[in-house]
Amino acid sequence: MTKLIAMIVAILLLFFAVTVPAAPVATEPEVTVEEEIVEMTGTVVEMTDTYILIENADGQQVQVNFYADTVFEGDAPTPGALIHILYNGMMTRSLPPQINALRVGCYTVTGSIVELTETGFTLDRGDEIIEVHAAGDLLAGLETGTAVTVYFNGAMTMSLPAQIGAELIVPAAQ
Repeated sequence: MTKLIAMIVAILLLFFAVTVPAAPVATEPEVTVEEEIVEMTGTVVEMTDTYILIENADGQQVQVNFYADTVFEGDAPTPGALIHILYNGMMTRSLPPQINALRVGCYTVTGSIVELTETGFTLDRGDEIIEVHAAGDLLAGLETGTAVTVYFNGAMTMSLPAQIGAELIVPAAQ
């Protein structure tokens, strides 16, 4: 009798092994790393051949490293200039912290103030007129006829006249 039971159990085990599919083997999920692109804006404090030291809006100094494949747009940055940096979101914990620039942009327009309004002013560049939108604190001390350099984020409308949003306004170098 025990042989008969053993034989039935063996047949059932063989039957289930053949007809029941094996449980899927657990594999680790595929991990895709998406690179985050982050923008930082700051004022140039110091420049060398391999990096720019900036002070960002939080008052923190950051070393912006650049390489042969770093793209520079707009004007050449100089100390005191407002620049926009695109980087991969990684920053060292060193002092000062460091980032690797993918793109560095320094966007300016220079001209004379033609007309002041509550929300900005009209800027005459000689060859074109630009409407500059600016917050009240940026407009303090500005007068009609003053030559200024306006730093902006690089976005300009294609309207007539063109329009930009000021981020920093400084007296123009004569």
